Amino acid sequence: MNNSDVKIASCIPIGALDKYGYQYTWKEALANQANTFDKVYLYTTTRDNIDLTLDFDNVELIIDDGVLLDVDENGNETFSIYKIYNAYNLSLQKARLDGFDFVLCSAINSYIDDENSKNMREYFRILKLNNEPFGYFAKAFQLYDKVCYPNSLLPFVVNLDFINDIKLDVDVLEYKGKRHGWKGGLHTDFPFYMTDVFGVETLTDFEGKFNWYIKSYMKEWQGKEVFFNSEDEIRKFQSKVGKVAINYEYAQTDIVQLFSKNIPEDSFVRSIPFITQSKYVLLVKSIVIKVLEFFGLMRFIGNK
Repeated sequence: MNNSDVKIASCIPIGALDKYGYQYTWKEALANQANTFDKVYLYTTTRDNIDLTLDFDNVELIIDDGVLLDVDENGNETFSIYKIYNAYNLSLQKARLDGFDFVLCSAINSYIDDENSKNMREYFRILKLNNEPFGYFAKAFQLYDKVCYPNSLLPFVVNLDFINDIKLDVDVLEYKGKRHGWKGGLHTDFPFYMTDVFGVETLTDFEGKFNWYIKSYMKEWQGKEVFFNSEDEIRKFQSKVGKVAINYEYAQTDIVQLFSKNIPEDSFVRSIPFITQSKYVLLVKSIVIKVLEFFGLMRFIGNK
């Protein structure tokens, strides 16, 4: 079996594309994924995208009642995190019927460079040969004009031969009743990674995103009532990017510039001072995590 024999689709749930920071990157990210995958299923959660015009032969905009957000008594759509995962689960069945081997559950702010694209196909080929029901992909951040080392593994690669035993839920993949979550740490040795363009929102963008998405997400999924506070969110941003390490040897400058050129000057990543972590400190932390996982202790302390 050659790499080209494995047919791979991605599923991207989308909401509003003209605000919340998505307006700066979505067109480039979609073009990249259309070029990377054999098929892209673009599931819209909002009715605003029903007439969205696309210029890619292998990108299909899907409007499904199970994914569209519910409408309240005032005619406003109400966000639900579970609609995102409805899209992922529905895409498995559709991709299987369309003759694909794998679905990678992706996002509209993510891209994959040429080297990682080739490595991804080899990784999927091996998963197929070994009859593995699912796999992972590593995720890295792009911070304006720099790319970090991958700092998490996501179990969102589905072998479609096993879809009857697989379900996607918030941050986890469930296979035959066992739940597999994301993994933190430094993952420089993983076969491939995707890159999230991170911190592109201005404070105005982020406040809108918080009140629309994060507030509903926290209440629905964790039962927590949260309120926007700009100082708290700035500290959270600084804390999050303080846990990643920049890869200064990253050579894919063209694709980095493609995404960085539209990031506004007053975005979080360009206007808020932050300090990233040392690669070697993260390496030590990753070793500790692997030891704890080996002894079954991660479930007691969480995967930070």
